[in-house]
Amino acid sequence: MTLKSDQSTSTMSNGIDSVDQTQMPFLESLLREKNFRPISFHMPGHKGTKEHHPMLLDYFGCNLNAADLVEINQNIDYLHSPKGALLKAQKLAAAAYGADETFFLINGSTVGNMAAIMSVVGPGQKIIMPRASHRSVYGAIVLSGAIPVYIEPDYHPDIGFPLAVSVQAVEVLLEKHPDVVAIHLTSPNYYGVLSDIGAICKLAHSHKVALLVDEAHGSHLGLHPDWPKSAVSLQADIIVHSTHKTQGSLTQSAMLHLNNNVHHQAPSC
Repeated sequence: MTLKSDQSTSTMSNGIDSVDQTQMPFLESLLREKNFRPISFHMPGHKGTKEHHPMLLDYFGCNLNAADLVEINQNIDYLHSPKGALLKAQKLAAAAYGADETFFLINGSTVGNMAAIMSVVGPGQKIIMPRASHRSVYGAIVLSGAIPVYIEPDYHPDIGFPLAVSVQAVEVLLEKHPDVVAIHLTSPNYYGVLSDIGAICKLAHSHKVALLVDEAHGSHLGLHPDWPKSAVSLQADIIVHSTHKTQGSLTQSAMLHLNNNVHHQAPSC
């Protein structure tokens, strides 16, 4: 018996009209959006209008293939174990923010949130967090086996938007759950509201609890004296920054800052 392939079924299931492999639908959609040039009120921070640094222009030039380098090239440091230029760049970033250590991230703050939580909280251990956290936080809870203890933020009386997480609310949960290992807060939250990270940090450390801060939308904080302080300078233990959100770096670039505070219990694995 001979089986006939149903080409029409396979192409229809892929959502394309033919098997013309010269089509580039995704690239074409990117070009349409680029040429449309809408006014941006969202990330990335460069808004598609800020000029590149001259060194970046020299690097990319007109041939992206020549700039597509991997770690086996002679002069390229290795992201997962930097020893040369990349390590020096991370040390410069740490000095700029006042962190003890800084790590460059790909995949945005997602991987930073997951690394922060999974390095501090183990199976069955409790972590205080608001429900309005990034999906990466929930992913880390699942992978680590931690138990979330949800904290209620204040709410705007007129429009119901979640505001800051109060120090008092944190204190109540720390008293109610003395076995909490860590606190994870999103500050600024998705409406731009900052919690009192300095006071919460002192409270957490007095209970020997680690404070982790998703400061993805606040990578600019602390870089000017008129702006609020960053959670880095306020001595939170692990802080995640999306430099692509509020600064000029390319999409998915981010950083994880570490302050070497010894306050939290080691995860029991």
